[in-house]
Amino acid sequence: MIESMSYVIYQHPDLAVIRSFLLDFGLLIVEETPQHVYFRGYGNAPTIYLAKRGAESQFVGVGFKVTSEAALKKLAARFDATIEPSPLPGGGDRIVISDPDGKRVELVFGARTVDPMPTREPLEFNSGGKIKRLGRMPIFGDQPVPVLGLCHAVMSSPDPQRLMDWFANKLGAYPSDVIVQDSGTPMLAFLRFPKGEQFVEHHHVAVSLGTKAGAQHTCFETIDVDAVFMGHRYLVNRGYKPAWGPVRHSMGGAISDYWRDPSGFILEHVTDGDYVNNEAVTTYSPASSEASVLQWTTNPLPSDFIE
Repeated sequence: MIESMSYVIYQHPDLAVIRSFLLDFGLLIVEETPQHVYFRGYGNAPTIYLAKRGAESQFVGVGFKVTSEAALKKLAARFDATIEPSPLPGGGDRIVISDPDGKRVELVFGARTVDPMPTREPLEFNSGGKIKRLGRMPIFGDQPVPVLGLCHAVMSSPDPQRLMDWFANKLGAYPSDVIVQDSGTPMLAFLRFPKGEQFVEHHHVAVSLGTKAGAQHTCFETIDVDAVFMGHRYLVNRGYKPAWGPVRHSMGGAISDYWRDPSGFILEHVTDGDYVNNEAVTTYSPASSEASVLQWTTNPLPSDFIE
């Protein structure tokens, strides 16, 4: 019933500051008003990030793409919600509900896609004795690296089991990997919306143990490994605060680089994540195992990364 995550919604006291950061992070402005700024990536999604003006910084919620009009009607009946036109760029129809932690969830069908923006091609690698990249290595400019699209948000919750069950039972999510505490209860769960034999992203949403409901981080895909590292250099040179990385994850397999935005929220550049199908069953790993978090990293996991 759910295809993927479409967009995230954050509230910020200073839209001008967050606007500058998100442009440096690699997003593009679609539309802006005194109270909202809508951002897209270089892919075909009309909106992937909505910044709202508000007195306090807060994660408001998420939007998900629904697979069909029939699925949207079924979800509307399930949640006793009214189908209404979506006011976001791209339009379509939506229902608005809340998750068990009270965060906003918008389920959307029929949003119009946009033409992708041009980017460079991902680089091939000469490795393992296989020659794939011929000629000279290109020199990259000092500029924002393109965000292709939104991958996922990791939802922080005081009760991750309850939220994990809600995504599974109400929206059809399936756990790819789960990190468990000594008590056996989930500390971190990566959930995907499966399509049988078809390969899909390792996770479209995740749930993490936290002191309060919110978003532990939001993840955006960029072009390749070079883009991750060039993005790191660009953001460092502009004085932004790194949160962690670059790092190669074990669960999900991706190469990631995490950043604090001016409001303190964590955003991620990512590339080379896993794609799995129904042959990939759920795995459970202990929280005490470093191997459950990473394969390699350029710096240790900070103590304040998971709050």
